[in-house]
Amino acid sequence: PGPARRVVHGPAGTVGDTTTGGGAPVLLLPEIPGAAAGCDALARALGASRQVVAADPPGFGVSRTAGPPTPQGVADL
Repeated sequence: PGPARRVVHGPAGTVGDTTTGGGAPVLLLPEIPGAAAGCDALARALGASRQVVAADPPGFGVSRTAGPPTPQGVADL
């Protein structure tokens, strides 16, 4: 199967990620500014042997903070 896109809503905001592959998990965080889509080529390569989760940082892709971004608000995501 292809990549699975997920959006999680919580009190601190919304976080989006893309998961692909199987095996031991690895988390990819894109460059700032940037969204998880910027990790697609690396995620495909690693997905042959690993479960890859590429997350959208707050304010990029579908991730949003519930209010103005603060260090605590971002940590709560």
